[in-house]
Amino acid sequence: MKRSLFKRFSILVLLMVILITLATTLNFYDGYKDFHERKLLDILDFLKNMNLEDAEHEKEFDAAKKSFRGIRITLVDTDGNVIYDTDEAASKMESHSTRKEIVEAKDLGKGSDIRKSDTLGENFYYFATRLSNGNILRVSEMQKNIFSSFKDSIIPVVFILFIGLLIAFFSINHVSNKLVENLKDQFTAISHGESLDSEFPELYPIKRIVRDQQDELNERLDDLKEYRDTIEIIFRNMQDGFLFIDNVNRVEMINSKAIFLLGKEKNEGYMDKSVFYLIRDEKLIEILGEKDSKREEKIEVEIEDRKLLITIDPVLVSDNLVGRIIVIRDVTEESILERERREFTSNVTHELKTPLTSINGYAEMLTNNMVKNEDVPKVGNMILKSGNRMLTLVEKILSLSKVEEQKNNKKEEINVKELISDVVNTINSKAQNKNISITTELDEVRYTGVREVLEETVYNLVDNAVKYGKDNGKVWVKLVARDKGFKFIVKDDGIGIDDLDREKIFQRFYTADKSRNSADASGIGLSIVKHGVEVMGGTVILESKLGEGSTFEVFIPYNIV
Repeated sequence: MKRSLFKRFSILVLLMVILITLATTLNFYDGYKDFHERKLLDILDFLKNMNLEDAEHEKEFDAAKKSFRGIRITLVDTDGNVIYDTDEAASKMESHSTRKEIVEAKDLGKGSDIRKSDTLGENFYYFATRLSNGNILRVSEMQKNIFSSFKDSIIPVVFILFIGLLIAFFSINHVSNKLVENLKDQFTAISHGESLDSEFPELYPIKRIVRDQQDELNERLDDLKEYRDTIEIIFRNMQDGFLFIDNVNRVEMINSKAIFLLGKEKNEGYMDKSVFYLIRDEKLIEILGEKDSKREEKIEVEIEDRKLLITIDPVLVSDNLVGRIIVIRDVTEESILERERREFTSNVTHELKTPLTSINGYAEMLTNNMVKNEDVPKVGNMILKSGNRMLTLVEKILSLSKVEEQKNNKKEEINVKELISDVVNTINSKAQNKNISITTELDEVRYTGVREVLEETVYNLVDNAVKYGKDNGKVWVKLVARDKGFKFIVKDDGIGIDDLDREKIFQRFYTADKSRNSADASGIGLSIVKHGVEVMGGTVILESKLGEGSTFEVFIPYNIV
């Protein structure tokens, strides 16, 4: 009786395994295909939004290949020629102009196909999309056979096993209740991965199948986690702010950079909330309020003294708007540099135009014999002064540029006392022409830095003191050693600087007293000083009273923080 029961039970288990295999294969194979098709479409949209439109983005394609394991990426030009492929050399690949997915992408914007690859000899899913420049971007992945989908069938397997147990129960109801309960216990043990009694060795193959499915499922979960972590790392380390909102303006994704640039608190939590909790700019609200807008938008806004360039790209599925990608870039520095460039160009043009106009005017007078012979030396001297003014201006501009270039020069140990003494000796001839005496009081100071930057800074401060000092006056130069740095003080008893001019005195081409607009006055000297002090990580303080002279106090730290 037991032998007959075991025989029947074995046949029943075999039938159940067959049913399980058929049911899981039919049930999950279509789901497996749909999953991979959706994944490939998502990857294709992701790559398209990265604007990888030609073979110059090889590094980005290779990075994408590493991030999306098992995915093949191909870029095809408008004539069907392969210009890049992550798996094969493009030069060895034949024309793709007749490939179904390529033809559909050209005509319809998107295309797909499932076929055997001529290059790799395996069945592949193919999805392609047309880029803005007409090239075709295609992604593909090897198609697994129908039996590989078996690993996704845990729930149907358990369900069918349960049905099998019920059938077995009714088919062997003549067996004692104890034996039936024992069989139920064994199958329950199988479903939980527990060990089986040796009394039923026929159940061991089923147990192995369940365990294999569990292992494959765990492996797949690990792959998905790795994929998610990769995307998260990219997302977290973007230099720009990034948001993804759905078609009702609800935040689905956002990185910390976006929260920072929009001037919000990181810990408030904006997921699944309206994007208008984050955005208050009227122009931006107006654009996002257009629910059916499918066009790309770019807008510049100012938030908390930052200038932001915001790009809004629609995400379309079957020409239906499903959301928007918002990229936020801080362009404050670029805007400042552009403004400074325009101001610098305007100032240089203005400063050069004045002496050039004088030179041209006097030259025209000489050419047309409009100058008396006895006045020719006087006119020549005026031309010489204008030329010298232009030369001084050019030299100061070059000095300013030199400070910027030399900040990365090799640092060396500098005897600051000796450097200042050399500068004072160089300027003494100018001082003697105005009968100005220069008094120095210099401590011993050793400083490690770029000699040229320190020298330009010292030279321009002392030169300014002599240049704008009064005749028969005095200039005091003092060097004081401190624990964390040194002070360099230059004082004169000249005309001084009005309070209204103090904020502007360090600007390029600015002169506090318009009478200073002589051949020697460029308005750049103190700009060089300020820039040099900033390069050395120091500070400069101005004390001045109109008619009583000026004092410039510079502090330079020994170590730049």
